[in-house]
Amino acid sequence: MYLENAIAKSCNIFFYDLGRRLGISRIAKHASRLGLGEKTGIDLPGERSGIVPGPEWKKATSGEPWYPGETIPVSIGQGAVSTTPLQMLRAVCALANGGYVVTPHLLLEADRAGAAPEWPVRRVAIDEGALGRIREGMWRGVNQGGTGRNAAVPGRDICGKTGTVQTVSKETQKRFPGAAVNHAWFAGFGSKENPEIAVVVFLENGGSGGGAAAPLARGIFEVFYSNKE
Repeated sequence: MYLENAIAKSCNIFFYDLGRRLGISRIAKHASRLGLGEKTGIDLPGERSGIVPGPEWKKATSGEPWYPGETIPVSIGQGAVSTTPLQMLRAVCALANGGYVVTPHLLLEADRAGAAPEWPVRRVAIDEGALGRIREGMWRGVNQGGTGRNAAVPGRDICGKTGTVQTVSKETQKRFPGAAVNHAWFAGFGSKENPEIAVVVFLENGGSGGGAAAPLARGIFEVFYSNKE
């Protein structure tokens, strides 16, 4: 399966194999470059940094070595991975804008007597061909029957990727039906060729990304574009 279709269809097996071949150190390096595992610097209190796991992290937190089997769940964003919707939004923006990792903010202006606030931006070098393939996969996911099809807006080239995060093992779910519901994610932007807006939806215990989070994202996109008409 090609990368574009694997993104569109949310094919875990493809990314299991890709993660195995890349290795945990390369996964952690690239995730960190896109701002995962660090605070975004937004002007709000209480922000968490999240976790990008790897050999050094595991050694420091548990004193244990990293085992190859632990890379497999991390390759699809599970295992010890911990992130925030805002971090995901910043990473998606970088995919949309050509590799610029921005500092999000709410403040419009500083006190007249104070210094103007600064919102750092760093550029991550990402191969344009690779970016194009990722964007194409996200576009197919919404517009060609992929897992994000419920986020589609007629006449708008929305790009997106769904996520469904297990909170307990499948064995536990079978033993205790309804005891824990999956988390639902959608992350995307519009439009494909002229990005103007990025959207991330996270529903704690919301179910599936395609069934629960994508429709909410569609509503946000619809409001945004209707206000521009």
